[in-house]
Amino acid sequence: MNKNFSKVFKELKHYGLLLESDKFLPSIVGIVSGEKISGSWWGHKKMYEIFNTLHELSEEEDVLLTKLISGKITFIHKSLWLEFLTVANSNEPWQLKNLSDEAQRLLKIVNKQNLVQTEKLPKDLFNSSKKIGDVVRELEKHILICSYEIHTELGFHAKTVENWEHWMLRKKIPRKKSISVRESKNKIENLVSTLNKTFGGRGKLPWD
Repeated sequence: MNKNFSKVFKELKHYGLLLESDKFLPSIVGIVSGEKISGSWWGHKKMYEIFNTLHELSEEEDVLLTKLISGKITFIHKSLWLEFLTVANSNEPWQLKNLSDEAQRLLKIVNKQNLVQTEKLPKDLFNSSKKIGDVVRELEKHILICSYEIHTELGFHAKTVENWEHWMLRKKIPRKKSISVRESKNKIENLVSTLNKTFGGRGKLPWD
């Protein structure tokens, strides 16, 4: 096991969530490097340690990846999954309002098929020249879907897009509890507000 993993995972359990990278808020890059890094970490002397830790954490069963805070990759511990998934599956107006036609079209396909490999989508899916990656990021910004890369049977990397309901079924997450969207939002908002005040951050949530 990566020597940094235990330290990072302990912090993740403590806070409930960690950013991949942020100059102020707790992040994997900050914990592994021991520094506040602004911008890309790829040129850092510990970039391989950072990369390996990020990869190992992304494979951890108790960790969910999404773009929750300020549109950045956020690692969420399972202790906060109930609240996050309640909000993600709420389909509130802030999630669906002002989506581009392309994003609406892709969301419809994902909700119908549950899980989609983007390279298998029809080449003429969009009427505009908008790139599929931009459309995926638009839906991620509204936490309507999750996306990740998988290895195909032919050995290639493929971008996969999935709705949260299917993700929950695939991960065999039991529905033992129910909580209101407002309660869920309040818990996440209070957590992020505390982190901002403690570390001088400016983290924002997608519904702010």
